[in-house]
Amino acid sequence: MIAYLPMGTDGLVDTSVLEKLSREIDVTGTQTAKFVQRFITLWPTRRDAIRTTMAGRDRQRAIEAALSLKTTAEMLGAMPLYELSQSIEQSIRAGDWDGAQQRMDEVEELGPRTNAVLADWAGGRL
Repeated sequence: MIAYLPMGTDGLVDTSVLEKLSREIDVTGTQTAKFVQRFITLWPTRRDAIRTTMAGRDRQRAIEAALSLKTTAEMLGAMPLYELSQSIEQSIRAGDWDGAQQRMDEVEELGPRTNAVLADWAGGRL
């Protein structure tokens, strides 16, 4: 697994990123919490999109799916998930489907744990 551990809960989410996003969007954090909830709700869709496109060796769609997860994870301060998604993207671009699959296995393990931290953060703001 990626060794990056940002400041924040369990090293999975840098909550200062969420706090900054809240200050930029709304002071109460309600909109940010809704954005977090949307990420959690879309988790199975994003995960399955990467998995399915990789299984079909659909390079372009697999890259797009990895980018979708990577971008959103970064916006939420979920840096380990961001870094794994970036690694998947780079592996696919290099034609290293086995390497991408290894990273995807890690994403599958890390995603639910990350979502639990995000849900805890969002829970007090809705």
